[in-house]
Amino acid sequence: MHGPVQIHREIWHCRQCGTGDAPVDRALDLPPGGASWAVREGVALLGAWLPFEKAAAVYARLAGHAVSDRSVENYTEALGRAYAPPPLAPTDPGPAVETLFVEADATMVWFDDGWHEVKTVVCWGRRAGEDLPPRYLATEGTWEELGRPIYDLARRQGVRLAQQVVCLADGARPIWKVLERWFPRALGLLDWYHLQEHLATVARLLPDGAAWHARQKAALAERGPTDPLRALQDLVTTGRTAEVREAAGACLKYLQGNRHRLDYPRALAAGYPVGSGRVESACGHVVQQRLKRAGMQWAHSHAMAVLALRCADLNGEWEAACTQARAKLAA
Repeated sequence: MHGPVQIHREIWHCRQCGTGDAPVDRALDLPPGGASWAVREGVALLGAWLPFEKAAAVYARLAGHAVSDRSVENYTEALGRAYAPPPLAPTDPGPAVETLFVEADATMVWFDDGWHEVKTVVCWGRRAGEDLPPRYLATEGTWEELGRPIYDLARRQGVRLAQQVVCLADGARPIWKVLERWFPRALGLLDWYHLQEHLATVARLLPDGAAWHARQKAALAERGPTDPLRALQDLVTTGRTAEVREAAGACLKYLQGNRHRLDYPRALAAGYPVGSGRVESACGHVVQQRLKRAGMQWAHSHAMAVLALRCADLNGEWEAACTQARAKLAA
């Protein structure tokens, strides 16, 4: 952190196995290579949030000496690959919260073998009417494979002591299959705005579409899905055109498939969010702002290391990530 420092040290080699050892490295806690832990960790923090080239330039201005783009990449990804969320002890119930919220979504990222989904989950607790800081998970894999990591994230946020768990997502079946398996007693809520998009598709085909849509929104918020389901069924049988009947049928099928996730009156009365805007925002600032800049194309392992490090920082576990990296490199 104070610029280049020269250290003269003895390196001993084993004639039989060829390995070497520099005892002073252990005494001074020096990692392999030409940078101290403080430099590696400071550079990695910049590399987690900025393109590697920009991170190198920023570090040079802050610290007064240069670090190569490749070094930024190497230090950032090494720290990210070493990080794993610290597990709770089996007997640790986690924090005491009254309500726990879990939101899940996905965003597409361009990799060296094409477009792939990156799953994003945000989880936070509410205590005495105040929302606690959220935690994030962003990674690849199928939703089924992410069931355990999602539940572990919820454990660290207090799912075991929560009086109520609320899950929010769009209508994607793989997401709900996992959420309902791992949180079977949760109140599931279909994202309000995705539902309104489906209703708006029907409304645009009706002469009084704006008024019709307003009535369905009010009914959903005040009484639940019964009235909108009846209104859509009427359009399926009596709609003036085939286009109206077809659109109403598709929307009706969507609502019927998510009927048990439309208890908006209960959610609104309790002060719960009914839109999954928080996870959609997380898709942007956790994933897209770093991985989807102009011209970017990622190798899978490199992208996942960067995302892991971003989550470590956002989740307040930066020091844990640094400790894990030091232990892994020393092993």
